[in-house]
Amino acid sequence: MPMLTQRWHEMHDETFLVTQGTVRFHVPASANPELAKEGTAGNGEVHIDAANGDYVTVPIRAPHTFSNPFDEQAKFVNTYTPAFYINYFKIIGKYVLTVVKSYYVRMLILCKIDGGGQTHEP
Repeated sequence: MPMLTQRWHEMHDETFLVTQGTVRFHVPASANPELAKEGTAGNGEVHIDAANGDYVTVPIRAPHTFSNPFDEQAKFVNTYTPAFYINYFKIIGKYVLTVVKSYYVRMLILCKIDGGGQTHEP
């Protein structure tokens, strides 16, 4: 799975419960001094590998992204609290097969619904 661009959310926490395989979370070392003590990936990031059964919470405004650089398929359950993000999925679900195929269009919708949360190109 290719790595998504780093992003943060203005109005909600995001959680991940890994249900299969391992998911690698990427967080900037500068924003996480405690994690940075454990070492970085050499590009200013800290990697956190969450395996089956691990639960990861990303707080409001914390930059993050994730990937699966491993050979095994990974799955997770994802939640947002509070549920401000639900409208994003409703809009995408309505248009995904016909209108919204462009990454940039999806990101514009996402930023509008997320109350100004930012997305960043790598």
